[in-house]
Amino acid sequence: MILLDYIVNLSIFSLLVSVPLILRSFISHKPLKDLHLLGGIYAGIISVILVGLSFNEQGYSYDIRYAILILVFSYLGPGAGIITAIIALVTRLAISENWLPAIIGLLLILIAFTVIHKYCRQHKAVRKTAILYGVYCAIYIITVPIIFNVFRDSPIFHLQYILFVGLGVIVGSLLIESYERLIRIITEKSGWKRRWKKVNLNTG
Repeated sequence: MILLDYIVNLSIFSLLVSVPLILRSFISHKPLKDLHLLGGIYAGIISVILVGLSFNEQGYSYDIRYAILILVFSYLGPGAGIITAIIALVTRLAISENWLPAIIGLLLILIAFTVIHKYCRQHKAVRKTAILYGVYCAIYIITVPIIFNVFRDSPIFHLQYILFVGLGVIVGSLLIESYERLIRIITEKSGWKRRWKKVNLNTG
């Protein structure tokens, strides 16, 4: 049953990440880094949907909203990431009784992600994504099963959850990188056509 919940989350997550990228390839070729506010709000909406699809295990809600938060920090920066995190947290608190782990966990992640983004600005987005995911895993392991003693005797459950968040990060990153490459090709092709026309006009 949990596996089915994860698959549903991942499928909807992939669809929601793909839609704006496809539309953007036809409408606007602005770099992702210039879309902080809009991107943060849209990512927050994705988080709301993922939280709505979360499954409950003994009073705790689980979903893959952190996958979108990792991607937002990697591609859009801390500003958009904080917007996404606030929207996700408000939604999470609205449906769950266990507020303390959610609040403390998110605060630790936001602080860690912001610091890492500051010192990894020169890294490519894919590398930053991998680093942020590693930090997320470390924070999750330290806070959830160890500090808050949530399912400490079920390491397989936590491993499964972390892996599915990682799978969401990988799928999202592949989608974004694919469409970024598509936009670069379109832009380069348009520039080549303009130069070709200019050469023909000058020689004509």
